[in-house]
Amino acid sequence: SASTGYIPRRVIGRYRMKHSLSRFTRCSSSAQGKEIPRYSYFEAAMEAGRITLEDFKEQLDIFDNSGGLMGLMDRLPAMKEQINDDNVMDTESRIARYRTFINEAEAAERSNISLLVSDESARERRFRIALYTGHKPDEVEEFCSNFTAAVNSFKIDRDENMPEPIDKVIPLVMASTAYWHPDKITDVPVKNDYEATKLKKKMKKQKKNIEKRGPKKGFG
Repeated sequence: SASTGYIPRRVIGRYRMKHSLSRFTRCSSSAQGKEIPRYSYFEAAMEAGRITLEDFKEQLDIFDNSGGLMGLMDRLPAMKEQINDDNVMDTESRIARYRTFINEAEAAERSNISLLVSDESARERRFRIALYTGHKPDEVEEFCSNFTAAVNSFKIDRDENMPEPIDKVIPLVMASTAYWHPDKITDVPVKNDYEATKLKKKMKKQKKNIEKRGPKKGFG
């Protein structure tokens, strides 16, 4: 109540969600003009729950171009103890399957995942993708469900009733191109020695924090 200074949790959640949507709107308009790094856009989109299949396709490209899982291990050395060759092969196989599904999806579906999940025609849409990609409808449905769960898992005002994604590669790719983006946790050109020293300390602290919250072993 107002007399006790208590703010209901739902009010705080609404405020944080409003802030994240506002940030996403600013980043979206700025990103079109190349004024901000793409990882900033992805962070804002993920926190607002607005990541689309089109965005994820770009994240897959960034993930592959930055060395894939091996490149991520170079950026986060602590992950090396949690990952083996089977994980690497499994990740590459899953990413190839994701690309196949996304490439076959229509533009409207890539912009709105609900068309493949909760829309009245979702089943027929998934069947079409399965038919033209040579996969089973259940595999397409599983991907869409895991993608939706991954989007929810990063959302500030997340749905607590929605389970975590079983397929851990999807959120791993999302996080690696936002919070663990190569440009965000590696050194960048600086103007002088003072800035270099200051930046080095900041990067070291940031990298240490990132390594501590690295993903758990296994990809589901």
